[in-house]
Amino acid sequence: MRTICLDQSGFRKCGLMEKVAAPDTQFLIPDAAMMEMFKSEHWKRTARESLLPLSEARERVSVTIGNGECLKAELGSGRPLAFADLISADATNWFRQVLAEISGGAHGPAFEQIDARIADANAYARASHLDHQANLRDLQALIPTLRSAYTPDFQKRMRAKQVGDDEYVTIVSFAATKVVNDKSMSLSAGSIEALMNARSYAARWVWLRVDTVTEWLAMGGTDSVKAERVTNSEIDRHYVVVGSYCDELLTKDGAMQEKDRKLRLALAIQHPWGISRD
Repeated sequence: MRTICLDQSGFRKCGLMEKVAAPDTQFLIPDAAMMEMFKSEHWKRTARESLLPLSEARERVSVTIGNGECLKAELGSGRPLAFADLISADATNWFRQVLAEISGGAHGPAFEQIDARIADANAYARASHLDHQANLRDLQALIPTLRSAYTPDFQKRMRAKQVGDDEYVTIVSFAATKVVNDKSMSLSAGSIEALMNARSYAARWVWLRVDTVTEWLAMGGTDSVKAERVTNSEIDRHYVVVGSYCDELLTKDGAMQEKDRKLRLALAIQHPWGISRD
């Protein structure tokens, strides 16, 4: 069975209907897509227009647990999450009911459940995931560590766009192991190293955060970075991490496509990320 992860733009991407028509294709929807789709006052129209194609394959559609839940589950157990661990049975059952109502043109119990909960859900999202300044500060805190992890020559060549893919993903992978440790994550000795070496969910999340800050350094710093865009990139990271467990991430976003490509290159590295090839 081929698995495709969809972001918001992927719901309306050309070619989706062909994928829906393939019986050997299943679809994984990140929790973040729910937050983005239902945050607008026009969510009913948006949902119906975006999800109508997918409603024809609803028994092959699953929804993930939230990013925070993924990280908490993995760091709490010390065990890398497998694909099956990402899926929320409750969210999947509810979402399939939504798709069934869309397919039938009905406004039934699933849509009524959204009506009842959407205000509280959006308020929670604004107070947590959508705190733009907090998200910016969290990423800015990585800058000193990364400046010291990268040689002046590497930083100079990055700014001149003279670093190839293989070198870039190897050095960023090395740097990703330097911005986390057992103490900072409140883990027992050796836990974070094992999770990083296993290319766990947390490792992929950290890698993408390091990649984002590394791009800032290549552009000259963070002075021009807007806090709102940092939040958008945080949401995009959830799609990319989930997509890395699938055969394909279906998105129209070119920046997300590039991050997906680079992360897959990093996951294919044979040696431990903590070994520098600089």
